[in-house]
Amino acid sequence: MLSIDPNAQLCHVCNGPVTVPSAPSPNDWLEVQACHWPTPKQAVFHKFEDHQQLLLNLAHCFEAGQEAQGLSLLKLASCRYDLIQLPLALLSQEVVEAVPPFQRIISWQGKAQSLQELEHIFEAMTAFPARYYRLMLTPTCLKEALLPLQLLQRIQRKDVVAYAEGPRFRWTQLLALWKGSPFLFAAHTSSRSQHYCFTQLKNSFGWPDLPAINALYGVVGAELNQEIAVRLHNYGYRQGAIPALFLPFEVKDFQDFIYQIAYAPTLENLGIPLKGFSIRSPFFRKASSGTQLRVSANVLMDKMANLWLKNETSWSADMTDLDSLRQLFSEAPFLVGDRKAAIWGADRKAQRMAVELQKRGAKVHFVVDNPQKAQTQIGHLGLPCLAAKDFAAPQFEIVVRVSEASENSNPIPFDPEQLPMGALVIDLHQSPCTTALVAQCHRNSIRVIDGREVLAIETREHYHRMVGKELHPEVTRKLTTLHLAGTALPFE
Repeated sequence: MLSIDPNAQLCHVCNGPVTVPSAPSPNDWLEVQACHWPTPKQAVFHKFEDHQQLLLNLAHCFEAGQEAQGLSLLKLASCRYDLIQLPLALLSQEVVEAVPPFQRIISWQGKAQSLQELEHIFEAMTAFPARYYRLMLTPTCLKEALLPLQLLQRIQRKDVVAYAEGPRFRWTQLLALWKGSPFLFAAHTSSRSQHYCFTQLKNSFGWPDLPAINALYGVVGAELNQEIAVRLHNYGYRQGAIPALFLPFEVKDFQDFIYQIAYAPTLENLGIPLKGFSIRSPFFRKASSGTQLRVSANVLMDKMANLWLKNETSWSADMTDLDSLRQLFSEAPFLVGDRKAAIWGADRKAQRMAVELQKRGAKVHFVVDNPQKAQTQIGHLGLPCLAAKDFAAPQFEIVVRVSEASENSNPIPFDPEQLPMGALVIDLHQSPCTTALVAQCHRNSIRVIDGREVLAIETREHYHRMVGKELHPEVTRKLTTLHLAGTALPFE
């Protein structure tokens, strides 16, 4: 079981005078990156009234031709700042003498391909006495992203911050806390920056009260900045006293994740094995096969998977979206009935939705760009198929859009205002944000089921499959409502 250092602190990253955050806690730090200010001198002399502990990063003030200015600023800053970050590559006798050891945080930023190489870099850093040491690795692959965590485990020190840089590797900085890191850095906004923002840390992970853990779960996708599963799982783990952490793994190549994270022993050797993960678009099809992977009948039929689970020796894959659709309609059977329904799309997910609606009495039609071509996909269902150009919104009381897009990039294929009174729109999208279709339905008081609500039902199913406990439907609905409204989840 791994626990974080109770003295670990949050450090807000300030990229200029317009992004100075208010410190949620008087014990929080503020990192002032002088290179983003109009002049480094303004950063040094700015008065930060809400912050008691300040860290100054003057790294880019020591570039060629600016050494004298950098030294002058260091001497001034040592009287105003609690910590001053000094890059290893720029250290000289004059620079070191300008800042006393108790104010130094020696930093390194760069690439390393092995743990041995990273250890040599750290040895060079410790030649200079300092209060803290900060290593920021720029990885070229997921395997390298784990090197900082391996270093922290090897050295077993409480004065070293080590993590992989980049929006796709932010989870390594979070995990570093359980390997002894004294700081967690937080961005000012929720944009795709180097660090999670404070709101994400609080809402999705429960900062500052992070639990002891002995296992990891997660979700794998291309864009997971506002992923609801992270919030629901971590809230459920906390409420159920489950010693686990659920992480968002943003990846470019699913196979790299499988072979460098899931199949590799590294996380297990770190004491935090990965035991399961959900899968988001666009990786459903790539997740249906793998070395020594046991697959369910659903995966064999659809050639897609959205859940991987690990037992003691091997991984298994399943496709659970049909269970989510059934659960959706079982919890709200009044939504369907004897109504005319249109489904925009013809893939396997659209077909499963058609079958479920038909079972519940709906008169189902497919809507596609090319009905003749679509017959190869949906002909076996014997349901009518319309061309998109012939779609007449007033004739349909239920309209379903099926999209695997992970971004809010798809245009609205019909005018929701033309739907009849009491119509229902179901937008099965993979976007982390509100889509244009959902937003327009809300503006026009049209009943709409957001794809993220369906995703929450799927998350509940995955939660049960992963940890063997239930996340109550009412709790899921309440938390989903808070999530869609951008409200913090009540971890306390």
